[in-house]
Amino acid sequence: MMKKVLCALLAAILTFSCLAGCGGPQKSTDANPPSSGQPEGTAPSTAEKRTLHIAGHTRMYPNEETYWQELADKFTAENPDIEVEINWNGTFEDSIEGLQAARLAGEEIDIFSVGAKNIRGGLIQAGLCTDLTELIAPYADRWVDGQIDGCTVNGRVWYLPMGSIGTVTFYYNKDLFDELGLEVPQTYEELVEICGVIREKKGITPILQQGSLPTYWPMWFMETYAQTSGNRSAELTRDFLAGEYDFNTDAEVEAFRLLRQFYEDGLLDSDSLNTDADGMRAAFAQEKSAMFFGGTWEYTNAEAAVDGAFEMGVFEFPLMVAGAEVQHGSGSGQSLIVPSFCNKDNYDIIMRFLEFFSRPENCADIVTAAADLLPCIKGVETESNPVYEYINTHHVDHLAPYLDWIWPAELTNIFASDIPAVMAGYMTPEQAVEDIRTNYARMQAEGYVYKWWDEWTDADWDNVTPAYIPENYAS
Repeated sequence: MMKKVLCALLAAILTFSCLAGCGGPQKSTDANPPSSGQPEGTAPSTAEKRTLHIAGHTRMYPNEETYWQELADKFTAENPDIEVEINWNGTFEDSIEGLQAARLAGEEIDIFSVGAKNIRGGLIQAGLCTDLTELIAPYADRWVDGQIDGCTVNGRVWYLPMGSIGTVTFYYNKDLFDELGLEVPQTYEELVEICGVIREKKGITPILQQGSLPTYWPMWFMETYAQTSGNRSAELTRDFLAGEYDFNTDAEVEAFRLLRQFYEDGLLDSDSLNTDADGMRAAFAQEKSAMFFGGTWEYTNAEAAVDGAFEMGVFEFPLMVAGAEVQHGSGSGQSLIVPSFCNKDNYDIIMRFLEFFSRPENCADIVTAAADLLPCIKGVETESNPVYEYINTHHVDHLAPYLDWIWPAELTNIFASDIPAVMAGYMTPEQAVEDIRTNYARMQAEGYVYKWWDEWTDADWDNVTPAYIPENYAS
């Protein structure tokens, strides 16, 4: 029942977070077929096996690469006329540059695995994503309600979720909490008290952060800004980018000031500035730290690191602003795109593979590789444990869109550098706010347009519009 509630809430959140409207020329249902000269909706004729090229950043979760190979083997067994070549390379953070480099090098990629943040933060605007609206229409109802809406920008579907729907949370050593008689904190003051007890009784770092990975710092700001903005963070962010709101009010300054408190009150220390994900999990598993803040997608890796040494628990980011509500970024991050420079003759086998992937019995292992929390595909069976149950009964009521899915990628990088600088005392909250405003003004002067679809030419739209729509493989 809780998962059904989570689906409904996420559907509403994602719908409001999507950009509305239908700018640009409409796609024609009479689009020209590929250069092979085949009739519209038919595969190019060939007596040889055809190759489907799948690529993306290096896989991040245990056995995920194996799951993909098993999926490819199962697909080729059902489709003996097709070979699947898979190439995982580079990091999650570098996937935008990796895809651009592949295009310039003439590398053939038919399906690309990349995070939704990178898709919305640069790949769509750069014209690197094929418009999937018509291609995916026969299979769209296989995704959990609201998920395809969340992949829609300007009325068009640009990518497909392929993982669990996630949010952010504090992980903690439940055995240590029980030993010290500590209760899960609800407010910041309670968290400060808990950290004081842990330092006094155990002499260890209360909270450790994977600070050497810039992508994780914006999650801290999203939590405080949700509260200081009166739970209007996504709305104000979109208004700021559209030029309808000045990012220079008490809400923004206070959001940074609250982050600074974590350092001033000794909850975080300088170790968090240069610790990577592996180091953070190792310290947590070895009981050198009692807590860490991260995504629900990190549960599988954290569980593997702890390896049964103690029981893990989770709790929500604490309340820091009286009269506000706690609120957490959320969405389905791991996604698939069809690059606009794919082999246009391969639309039919691309969609045959995506149809095959969207069957729950085929994608279950990949979809739940990060966590059995809430799969994006209907019908995927999941396991349950106290961590998932807690998230489904607590976090579920306090979800909002990830702000780094709204910010352009370059602005996200500014946030990612300014946040730890403020927390560690190298920059004041006021300086951080001004830095963000100044950099965004510079981006606009250099040509960044928030409503990019209003600026696209017919040639831009032709570049991302499918050359033809293949036959419907759905049963």
